[in-house]
Amino acid sequence: MKKNRMSRRDFLKTAAAGAAAAGLAGTLSKSFLKDMFPPVKAERIPINSAIIVGAGFAGLNAAMLLTEMGKEVTVLEKCHRPGGRCQTHTYPNGQHSTISFSEWFSRQVDRPVWDLVEKFRLTEDVLTFDWDNFYYWRDEYHFDVWKDLIPQLPWDDEGGAQDFREFEDEVWFQGYICEPWEGTDYENYDYTDFKDWMLWNKQGKPHHRSDVEEFVNMNMKAEFGGPSNEVSAGEGISYWWYWDYSTFYQLRQGNYHFIEELCARIPPGALHLNEPVYSVENTANGVRAETKEGTYTADVAIVAVDHTQVPNLVPELPSERIAALQTMGATKNIRPIAQFTERYWETKYGFWSWGGYTDHDVPKGGICCFHETNPQPGTQGIMSMYVNEPESTELWKTRKGIHVSQGAVNKLTDFMLNEMDKFWPGAHDYVIDESRLAFEFQPYGPQFKPRYVLDGTYVLNRQPIGKIYFAGDYVYGFGASPALESAKDAANNFT
Repeated sequence: MKKNRMSRRDFLKTAAAGAAAAGLAGTLSKSFLKDMFPPVKAERIPINSAIIVGAGFAGLNAAMLLTEMGKEVTVLEKCHRPGGRCQTHTYPNGQHSTISFSEWFSRQVDRPVWDLVEKFRLTEDVLTFDWDNFYYWRDEYHFDVWKDLIPQLPWDDEGGAQDFREFEDEVWFQGYICEPWEGTDYENYDYTDFKDWMLWNKQGKPHHRSDVEEFVNMNMKAEFGGPSNEVSAGEGISYWWYWDYSTFYQLRQGNYHFIEELCARIPPGALHLNEPVYSVENTANGVRAETKEGTYTADVAIVAVDHTQVPNLVPELPSERIAALQTMGATKNIRPIAQFTERYWETKYGFWSWGGYTDHDVPKGGICCFHETNPQPGTQGIMSMYVNEPESTELWKTRKGIHVSQGAVNKLTDFMLNEMDKFWPGAHDYVIDESRLAFEFQPYGPQFKPRYVLDGTYVLNRQPIGKIYFAGDYVYGFGASPALESAKDAANNFT
């Protein structure tokens, strides 16, 4: 006997009609239907133990949260130091250089980081610093405080800097788009790339000039390793918002103090360094992780590493998940650092703050310079520089933990000094040779292409495989806050 089934859509229509007949029209009928069809939530599963792969922001935050829940945690890290892309080098004179995670932004942008500041009682250690800049654009260097730099740039037509200011105002009025992105304003911009969003409006009319696009591309190349047509509009809007409208913040003793605080909140012996993981698999009773030291077992696992490693670590990952991760790409990035005999850009050349972008005929990639002396005492100066593809691939061949080989260090710092010498002549004369450093981050991060929200890439990346869960900046977005948020999201699966 064949049963006649009512579809969910038809049932909703019937229920709505009944609600209206009962006097529950409008919003009351929606409330009636919400009670009838409550949101489906996955059950939180009871666990006693967890293996966490990766000791960056995501992995360590997950370990801390689970420790607070009374769970046994084992954190496996391939490098000789925890922290992932958050590192700090301290010089003998007490100055420091922050590596990769150099700054964070306003609470509207970086709420999870501010939550850590309050949790760890670090409010009095937070420093603010100004955002000054230089740009190498159209064969010229332009250098000044940001508000005075913009009018000096070679805009193409009479609209000039005013047109660019109007573009900035429009970005500002969008407001920041918070993660997780599904169900937020991000969806309204995920249909196209940042270039098209800049140049066209919904009526199909020209939106902004091409020189505005060209200028923004320099930011994108330095930050993402690619131009604005490779970045979703939503991602570009959110990054442009904090580039221009948020104060920069940094811990007085360097941002690695966050990592130290996280490590202090997990049990002694829980963190295993220099122990790369070969595989993470489900078992009949939980999960198993294989490393060079042996086998670890637990109730669940959280894989919190960069997205390019995930397919190699999780053999059970379905092909569509592997494809989704591969489409995100990866930019290579190295950060060379050099200390100088005096803070010469403050005393001789007038550079008293932080930041800069340059692009010397690099089809994909860019260079971003940072002066990290501003919030620090002393007479010596520190300069560091991100180098994206393709230079970093050629200059760095041998991986050695966080540090690159000494040969690559020398090539990178010479490359940096040569670049600096173009706008601060005499850079080579000031450098302290023994201070040359370089740290490698490969990959630096995923690229967020258009339609990742609309086609479900982000949702897919968060789905567990059996009892293997996922965290890291590729889950919610690039940066410390999304990594922290992804760890919280993973830990919330357990009780």
